[in-house]
Amino acid sequence: MGSEMLQTARDAMRRLNEVVGRVVLGLDRVVRLTTYALFVRGHVIYYGPPGQGKTLLAQCLARAVGGVSERFQGSPDFLFSEALMTAFPDEGGQLRFYPGRLLRHGTQLGIVLLDEVNRFLPSTQAGFLEVMQERRVTTATRTFALPHMTAVATRNPLEVAETYPIPEALLDRFLMAIEVPYPEPEAEVRVLADPAYYGDMEEVLSRVEPVVTLEELEALARVIRTEVYVSPEAFQYVYRLGQATRRPADSGVVLEDVPDLDRQILAGVSTRGMIHLVMAAQAAAVYDGRDYVTPKDIHEVLREVWRHRIFVRPAALVRYPDLVDRLIGRVLECVRG
Repeated sequence: MGSEMLQTARDAMRRLNEVVGRVVLGLDRVVRLTTYALFVRGHVIYYGPPGQGKTLLAQCLARAVGGVSERFQGSPDFLFSEALMTAFPDEGGQLRFYPGRLLRHGTQLGIVLLDEVNRFLPSTQAGFLEVMQERRVTTATRTFALPHMTAVATRNPLEVAETYPIPEALLDRFLMAIEVPYPEPEAEVRVLADPAYYGDMEEVLSRVEPVVTLEELEALARVIRTEVYVSPEAFQYVYRLGQATRRPADSGVVLEDVPDLDRQILAGVSTRGMIHLVMAAQAAAVYDGRDYVTPKDIHEVLREVWRHRIFVRPAALVRYPDLVDRLIGRVLECVRG
């Protein structure tokens, strides 16, 4: 590997993957993909049924990265203003205002867990949108910088009561959308046999020790972005893949049972989505001990980086619920690197 800093980044990535993997058992790919995202400062959203360790994984990440973490439980009753400011009466009965949980830690805020993000009102989702994109938030009187904040969100796809659609603009801010499956059988049995998982989860979380500080993570992310070589051919490949999600027919992408595929697509991958794919591929390359991106790196992360950025007509999604995944598979087959 090229530089000493890239080697440090690789060691830290593998160490974090190992530490979190001790607690989140049987979800090796999920943990590895999340590691990629963290080391390029990308936000992550997890999909999957309840009880599969999504929240536990986010809490483990908060322990491993250092800094201070905060958890916001999705609810229609929660307003974004509550994250910014709280008010309590003093001894004389006068209201005094204090920074909310999003602001009270200053620049030491690290992982922010948005649990069941689709339960927040659209106005609350919009509030978190600025924080995720700009890593700062503006109140009536001033702007607060949150330079190290990384959002880890969860979404339970089974629930429909008191839930709200996640806007496309918010989804596009997530570097990856990762499906959390059921754990591997042997790992699930290990969880069942471990008494710690039956009680206070603090005992389980205590097994996770800090791996990097917030400042170190920022520095290593900058090294990955600037020192991992992406060839002109790799950029062209990412561009052609993205174009194929927008106008499949122009790239020879066809799904035989989906007539007029182009008309079923409302929007393909955005330019931000292409940038995010390059960033994730750079992290995958470093994890594998290389200082240059290969098509293998792009393929490894493409589904998670692009799955939530392709929007199809609602009628087509009802008829073909796996349309996006099938489209991505055909794009990879038809567009050569």
